[in-house]
Amino acid sequence: MRSLFQACYHYRRLASFPRAAEAASPANGYEPWRRYISTSTSKVLPWEASSRETLLRKIDSAMKDGNVEEALHSFGNYKKLHDLPEPQFIKLTATFSTDSLMKLALALARDQMPVPASTVLRIILESGKLPDVDMLSMVFLHMLKSQVGSYLVSDVLIETCESFLDQVADRREMKKLDSIKNSATLFDMVLESCVNFKCIIKAQKIMELMSLVGVVADVNTVVIASHVFEMVGQRDELIQMKRSIDSLTSLPFLQYYQHFYDSLLSLHFKYNDMDAAANFLINLHQQRKRSVFFCNGLPKQGAIQIGSGNLKTGYRIMFDPGKVDRGFILGTESQFGLVVLTDGNLLHTQKALAKLIVGCVKSRNMHTLCNLFIMLHNKGIDVISLRDVVNACIQMGWLHAAHDILDDLQSAGIQVGIASYFSLLRAYEKENKSEEFNGLL
Repeated sequence: MRSLFQACYHYRRLASFPRAAEAASPANGYEPWRRYISTSTSKVLPWEASSRETLLRKIDSAMKDGNVEEALHSFGNYKKLHDLPEPQFIKLTATFSTDSLMKLALALARDQMPVPASTVLRIILESGKLPDVDMLSMVFLHMLKSQVGSYLVSDVLIETCESFLDQVADRREMKKLDSIKNSATLFDMVLESCVNFKCIIKAQKIMELMSLVGVVADVNTVVIASHVFEMVGQRDELIQMKRSIDSLTSLPFLQYYQHFYDSLLSLHFKYNDMDAAANFLINLHQQRKRSVFFCNGLPKQGAIQIGSGNLKTGYRIMFDPGKVDRGFILGTESQFGLVVLTDGNLLHTQKALAKLIVGCVKSRNMHTLCNLFIMLHNKGIDVISLRDVVNACIQMGWLHAAHDILDDLQSAGIQVGIASYFSLLRAYEKENKSEEFNGLL
């Protein structure tokens, strides 16, 4: 009871980008690269400039040896010798293989040089070639370690998806998308980085492209998408996701869905929708452990709806509820601490109950709160101590709220205990509220 009182008191009190371009400055360690791709035209004497063939051999040898500095130096000399346009180096793409450029991008990413690494990746895309998805994942993994890298990776992934889509003229060429369609983890780690660095617009664009490409998402995607929707207040999308999740015959990775339910309940409170929050808690307690995962022998997929349910104007990402990359680690703690996994079931926390009580008291909506208590009691779900709730309201000074709860529970035939009545009588007497005192008697 004391913990519930403290939670109510706490929430009552609560109620009453560095840019990627700046990171390319000399202070951020990218001066060597800027020197190599500078638009200034320094004079190169004929006898000082290496021949085309020699430079290509130097670059190839440096990349094989892992000598990034030498590769970049030769790369810059090649550009100066042939007067290539900035920053695309379009003519150079005809000479270098995609595999060699991907190795160079990986070497740059490992050295935490995201700006030149992204430039090399764009060279590949502008050449009309598609990068190897596994290698691309490795490059992204290193680039995502910094905020600048996260911004650049988001842009490159968007451009990569658009390049894949541009090369698919009709359904007969859909197999070209298979490599990226089956790379849910690639999208998951970029989306998580967008959430961490608050790049929400980019995250929304990536999710739309996932729908267009046909990526089969996993449970991690559900978690990250719920964070995106919560951050921009898209409660309708989360409600549609809940309908899809509730329709599944099994949730084998229930601990992951804790994040989703936590985000949805948080939005109910942000919108001050106590009716929806109370119904959410009732629904949470009514859910039973589900162990059967197959329907008619086939696994059922869930859907993440983005925007309108009309397929012409909205987007839909299908996800496999039995698929999760255990190598992709998400935090086990819920973001808002409103929902917790206990004995294999998702339940609300004391914090969630405190927010509901405070919200109902502030909005003078005690009827909703009492209906929650009555419904749970009638279903035999004994997870809330009604005496603790009444006593917490009394200690907070919400005497009329405590009185309303006692009256509604008594009308429903639910006994709270004589001690709660005595506590309220003493509080009325202390406040010199004789009318309320006599009314309770």
